[in-house]
Amino acid sequence: MTTLTRGPLLLALSTALLAAACGDGSSSANSASSGDRLQVAAAFQPIDEIVRRVGGERVAVIPLTDPGAEAHDAQLTAKLLERVAEADAVMYLGQGFQATVQEGITSLDGSVRRVDLLVGLTLREPDEHHGEEAEADADGDHAGRDEEGHEEDGHEEGLASGADPHVWLSPLNMIAMARAAADALEQVDAAHAAEYSANADSYIAELTALDAEMTQGLAACSSNTFVTNHQAFGYLADRYGLTQLSIAGLSPDDQPSAQELETVAAEAKEAGVSVIFVEDELNAGLAETLANELGLSTAQLQTFETLSAEQIADGVTYAQVQRDNLAALTTALGCSA
Repeated sequence: MTTLTRGPLLLALSTALLAAACGDGSSSANSASSGDRLQVAAAFQPIDEIVRRVGGERVAVIPLTDPGAEAHDAQLTAKLLERVAEADAVMYLGQGFQATVQEGITSLDGSVRRVDLLVGLTLREPDEHHGEEAEADADGDHAGRDEEGHEEDGHEEGLASGADPHVWLSPLNMIAMARAAADALEQVDAAHAAEYSANADSYIAELTALDAEMTQGLAACSSNTFVTNHQAFGYLADRYGLTQLSIAGLSPDDQPSAQELETVAAEAKEAGVSVIFVEDELNAGLAETLANELGLSTAQLQTFETLSAEQIADGVTYAQVQRDNLAALTTALGCSA
């Protein structure tokens, strides 16, 4: 008797659970909660914000880098790659900045529009005093590099071309990438092109105002030289007429030679630097050591690359981070309004 009644009962329970699961749109980017929205994968935080602002309510974003993670270390799991394969578009920075992510994107079929937001940007070369002066080993090769000059562990934050990847730290580049994202969305979803264009115009107006604010704030300073623990702020420096001195190279894992440290220390003294900047998400040990040796203080700059889950939940934006950077720089450089 029990055996006869359990089958229908279990079937009814299974049907109810299945109905409940189907009604829960939180389990997948392609679920019912997304409705008819475009599915767009965004490689890491700056691109995530661009896609959300330009796409608005028409777009559901699939993040490819976990909160707080270094973008160039991101890995596409098989499950995530399956989601991206079903997306309408994926937006990323090419030239090997996220090598494994780009490899996965390259494997996608033609149904997914691939948008490399580096295209059309003017890239800067890394500062000369890093990498070229690395300590040589007994055979004359740079320490920690193979015969072709690549880092032996494969960890490299620069682009394949050798250029600096931190393009988003200039608001002008964010503007260019926002326009490129809008153009791509307009082509994928022509029926709502006017909406994407209007969203982009609104976002670009905010970025333009931010750029004007930073230009004014950094126009008249006692010093134009600042020191960072790694070479991430070159585009910002170039945009506002500043000089960046960095302890490490493009990758925060670079280990500067004793000669490089001496060079940075000497140039910092000559420029009258009073502060060494560190990034809140990186180990500041070497920067703090140098600051102590030179009798300097430390302060924070942020790249907006590795926002934590808490910061994302709090709605921290690119403009907010850059205004925090502006405040830190104007104080350190003795800028007048």
